[in-house]
Amino acid sequence: VVEGIKYVAQRPTLIMIMVLAFVVGSFGLNFPVFNSVMATTVFDADAEVFGLLGTIQACGTLAGALMAARRQGSRLKFVVGGAIGFGITVIAACAAPWLWLYAIMLIPTGWAAVTFLNSCNVTLQMTVDPRYRGRVMALYMVLVMGGTPLGAPLMGWLAEILGARASVFLAGLISLVAGLWGLWHWNRHAPQGELRRRVRRIRVRFMGR
Repeated sequence: VVEGIKYVAQRPTLIMIMVLAFVVGSFGLNFPVFNSVMATTVFDADAEVFGLLGTIQACGTLAGALMAARRQGSRLKFVVGGAIGFGITVIAACAAPWLWLYAIMLIPTGWAAVTFLNSCNVTLQMTVDPRYRGRVMALYMVLVMGGTPLGAPLMGWLAEILGARASVFLAGLISLVAGLWGLWHWNRHAPQGELRRRVRRIRVRFMGR
């Protein structure tokens, strides 16, 4: 276990994925809590609507999984982009004034969440030395799943104190800040300005020289 932790500590890309997985998994991926408090305290809905919200979000999750299966090339950009996109969609969802609009916003939220998680998983599987893969994946699962018992009660408590919208907003904001940190970290450690070249190509393609 110690060797696995040392292996991760020496690789900036793995550190970034682990940090993002812990932060987003602990504070952002708590939609059983968020959907329940939003349905009951904000929209005055019942348990049937709460179940429907989960089903609608699952549609976005399924779409994200199907798109992930077709994806080729580097997954690191989808790790960072997924975290940022997840934060943005969560913030947008918490501001929805009507139940049906909140439900619609759960579709891109589910898509961003599964894009982020799938990209983290695949990037680790493809880049880690096979001798350490089991230990690194175990550490990843501890961080992405083990943080939920800490984050879910905290976000539920904040929903009671500050209100459901404030709690969901904080979850989205924390995820967004983590994603932006990941973007900065990636840019800092990318070999020979890889991220800068990507941004330059996008700018030339859509905006011209």
